[in-house]
Amino acid sequence: VDVSVKTGWPTTVFSPLCEAWSYLDAGSSDKNSLSWKYLDVFADLGGSESLDRWIDEPKDEYSWGVHNSSLLALEVAAKVDIGALDHNLLPLALSLRAHSPHCEMHRSLARDAAISFGLYN
Repeated sequence: VDVSVKTGWPTTVFSPLCEAWSYLDAGSSDKNSLSWKYLDVFADLGGSESLDRWIDEPKDEYSWGVHNSSLLALEVAAKVDIGALDHNLLPLALSLRAHSPHCEMHRSLARDAAISFGLYN
């Protein structure tokens, strides 16, 4: 069996944060799952508002990119009690973009809902 996926969906600097959440959420329906703990830690660190402020601040040395978001996703996941196996597999999943389709599904559904309510055009 040969499988190929070609996509045109956008990748943003925040994609690795969603993909790490999706990795931790995979197969879990428990409200105390790792994905919820990941979101709690991310919110405790300032959430998206702190990222927006950081990105908007001019930096001479470098700018925020996917690599920075990947490092932040790994930092947040390290503060969640994930097992050794997940600790080793998460960087691989982020580099392979394994959970990108899941994040794109959520982004598309949110965008379509916003359009239907007149919040976005």
